This record gives sequence, structure tokens and C-alpha cells, in this order.
Amino acid sequence: MSAKRILLVEDDLDDIEMLTIQLKRNQVDGELVVRRDGQAALEFLERDDSRLPDLVITDVKMPRMTGLELIRRIRESPRLRGLKVVFLTSSDDARDRREAARWGAALYLRKPLEYGQFDELVDRIKTTLYAAGPRA
Repeated sequence: MSAKRILLVEDDLDDIEMLTIQLKRNQVDGELVVRRDGQAALEFLERDDSRLPDLVITDVKMPRMTGLELIRRIRESPRLRGLKVVFLTSSDDARDRREAARWGAALYLRKPLEYGQFDELVDRIKTTLYAAGPRA
């Protein structure tokens, strides 16, 4: 079985560092690929030679392309539409939450994470990674 791959789409360096540390601390194994905005993430995903991630974790508000636009583009692509997408965002806008749900987000959590929410995030990440099975 190939190693799992997570694509983290986040523009805040502190959030990238925090999530990287917490994933390691909670024994979420696999390769973490980081892109700093939605456009860079989409370019990574659309490369024919790119092995697709088992999970995408994205913020909503980012430069060049928002996380909502990213999930919309993922769902519209025959090659990408099956990707699991989790939102980890500071956006508390109900419209953003509804839009993420409309495009099939697996989870939408607001930063900063409150007590117990990181456990929920890690549990959902682990469940998604194991449910995804191996990718070609």
C-alpha cells in the first residue's frame, strides 16, 4: 500500500506549522504537501503526473483563489471530483459554510480550533485516509 498523501492549502505560516506538528503528534502518517493558495493547489492537482492526494485540507480565504472556488473546480473535474475536502478556516460566514456543504465538503471547522475540535479534525482525517484506500 502506498503512503497516504494530504494536500494542505493554507496561506498562514503559523497555521501550516501548527497543523504539521499536530498531525505528527497524533500519528497521522503520510506525506504532507503544502500549497499557499487555491490556484497553486489546483495547478498541483491538475498536473497529469501528480499522484492525487487522499485528502485536501483547505482554508476559505486565500490569495489568488479561495478554498470555495478550489472545491468547486475540484468537483467539476472528472479526474478530481472524488477527492475528500475538509475546510479549516477562520471564516464564520454562514454563506461560506453552506457553499462548502453544497460542494460536498467532508467537514468545516472554524479556526482557531476550540477544545476537542482538533481531536474531531484528527479523527476525521484518519477516517478519511483509511477509507480512501490506496490510490494509483
